[in-house]
Amino acid sequence: MTIHCRVCRGGRIRTDDLLLPKQSRYRAAPRPEYIQYTDAISRNPSLNAIFVGMSDSPFEPSEANDHRMLRVIWLAIVGGVVILTIVMTVLLQSGAGGAMQEGSLFILLNAGIGIGSILGGFFVQRKLDESLESAESYSEAIGLIRSRSILSIALVEASALFAVISMFVTGDVMNLAFVIPFFAFAWLFFPSGSRFAYWNAIWKSNS
Repeated sequence: MTIHCRVCRGGRIRTDDLLLPKQSRYRAAPRPEYIQYTDAISRNPSLNAIFVGMSDSPFEPSEANDHRMLRVIWLAIVGGVVILTIVMTVLLQSGAGGAMQEGSLFILLNAGIGIGSILGGFFVQRKLDESLESAESYSEAIGLIRSRSILSIALVEASALFAVISMFVTGDVMNLAFVIPFFAFAWLFFPSGSRFAYWNAIWKSNS
């Protein structure tokens, strides 16, 4: 998605050809500062508020773009798990799955993989805060934020994908219970505006 922005107060002098004296007040007033988005998404106010939202953003333009991209990637990962879960459930209901009968083995595997992935995700998030303390520039900080955030959600996503596949091959929907921690983790560590500002504050305080 390409968004072109133009912020300005420029324009021609608007006090020519006055018909009434009071017109000079309204024509000479500075043009309002605005941001023009020549993109199809700007035609939808709700989507524009979610994905653009530059007018009330507390970040610099480059920071706002990085924050928005990180949220889009995060939501795309969550959406992928939702879509796969729905597709596999529909296929199972249609009789396409359930070929393997070792249900108890997959339950144990899901439990072990789930615990390991959650611990790994928390560990990566914890290390992100520590790594930002030694960041010397914004480019280094945003690289850490982007890589560590995506790595943490990817670790937990792996356990969710395994749980969905286990449900499909065994026919046991109890395996879907191991998908719930993924959504809890995604909600807990979602890169919201406050969390992104917190990350920025860490490296700025030590730079």
